Amino acid sequence: MRLFLISVSFFTRIPIRVRQPVTDDEFFKAMLFLPLDGLLVGILNYIVAYILNFISFKPLSAILTLIFYIYITGSLHLDGVADTFDAIFSGADKERMLQIMKDSRLGSFGAIALILVVLSQLICFYYLFDHKVLVAFILFPVIGKYSAIELGAFGKPVESNHGLGNHFCNVDKPWIAISYGALIVLALVLLRDFNFLIAYGIVLLFVILEIFYFNKKLGGISGDQFGMTIEITQILFLINYIIVSEFIKW
Repeated sequence: MRLFLISVSFFTRIPIRVRQPVTDDEFFKAMLFLPLDGLLVGILNYIVAYILNFISFKPLSAILTLIFYIYITGSLHLDGVADTFDAIFSGADKERMLQIMKDSRLGSFGAIALILVVLSQLICFYYLFDHKVLVAFILFPVIGKYSAIELGAFGKPVESNHGLGNHFCNVDKPWIAISYGALIVLALVLLRDFNFLIAYGIVLLFVILEIFYFNKKLGGISGDQFGMTIEITQILFLINYIIVSEFIKW
C-alpha cells in the first residue's frame, strides 16, 4: 500500500501524504503501480465526464474535461514528449541527442509535439462525448501507464545514462508487464466492445516497435521515453478506437 501511495503522490496531483522520507529504491518500485495510478485518474476522469456530459455543447465538455485531466496529472509526462521530439528530429548523433534530452529548454519540434498532443486529446475527447463512449475516459490513462510498464520490462536502458530510465528498467520485469496486460485484456473483454481490444493490440505493437527504434537510435531507453510513451500511447489508443469504430460495426 505504501508503494502505491508513493506512486499516486508523485505522479498525480491527488493530495496524499506519505509518512517518512521516500528512498530511491521505494520510488522506482512505486513506478510499478503506474497502471493503478492510471485507473485512479481514469475513474476521476469518468466522474467529471459523466457530470459534464449533461452540457449540450459537447466541445465545451471536452475542453473542461481536458483541463481537469491536465490538472490532475500535472502534465508530468509532457516534458518527456518535448525532450524526445527535440532530440530525434535534431538530426544529431546519439550522444548529442542524449544531451538535448537533458536540456531544460524547449525547442521548436518539442513545442510542435506538445501542441499536437493537446489538440489530439481534445479532438478525441469530443468524439467520446459525441458518441457517448465515456468508459474510454477510464481506459486511456490505464493503457498509457501500462505502456510504460511494457517499455521498461522489454526495453533496455541507455548504457551511458544512469537516470530514471536505467533504474526503472532494472526493477521492471516481463512477468509484471504480462500480468498487467492480461488483466487489461480481461477488462476489455468484459466490456464487450472489441474495438477497444483492437486499439489495445495496436498499442502493444507500437511499444515493441518503439523499443527497436530507440535501441537503434539512442542505444536504449531513457527516462524521457517513458513520459513520451505514456502520452503518445494514450492518444494512439483513442485514435485507434475511433478509426476502428468508424469502419467496423460488430
